Amino acid sequence: MKTLENLLLDQLAEMYGAEQEIARGLSRMARLASNPELQKALKAHSYESVGHISKVARIFECFGEPTAEMKGSAIGGLLAEAEALVVQHEKSPANDAAIITAAQKLEHFEIATYSCLRDWAMVLNNHEAAMFLQEILDEEKAGDHKLTDLAHIRNMDGLGDVEWHRETVSGEEEALAHHGNGHGAWHHCS
Repeated sequence: MKTLENLLLDQLAEMYGAEQEIARGLSRMARLASNPELQKALKAHSYESVGHISKVARIFECFGEPTAEMKGSAIGGLLAEAEALVVQHEKSPANDAAIITAAQKLEHFEIATYSCLRDWAMVLNNHEAAMFLQEILDEEKAGDHKLTDLAHIRNMDGLGDVEWHRETVSGEEEALAHHGNGHGAWHHCS
């Protein structure tokens, strides 16, 4: 019978392989980015991913298990999507925005997975593993915040020659903008 610990170790093995792929993917994205701050952020996170590989290995030790690696289809799909997105927008004004989007999708996958792993380690009373997982999770969240900050700048730069202006909206659109979605008329995603 499979246990919560088995699930944790399986997911940990997936993250061990994922971190290696993510480090390579972020390094490639950094080379394709045009903004120096974005390049720096992606390189820094690529180096952090290398550090996460050794932390994940230590987490296996916390459970008395040898380090294992499992290829996950989720990370492979995200990296393939990232590659396609970046290639489609290479050398366009939206290039950096595409790179940020791809990198944030990777970050969010990592945050979700490490958050679950940390919680499971706590349920299993493995506080040392939970501590390592929290360290990784904190670094992932910091990386995501940095990308969000860059997105606010780069998304506007990615507009190129598009001129932004607000048209007069009808009464129905005005009602929707202020009441319908709860976010107002100008909700921006990062």
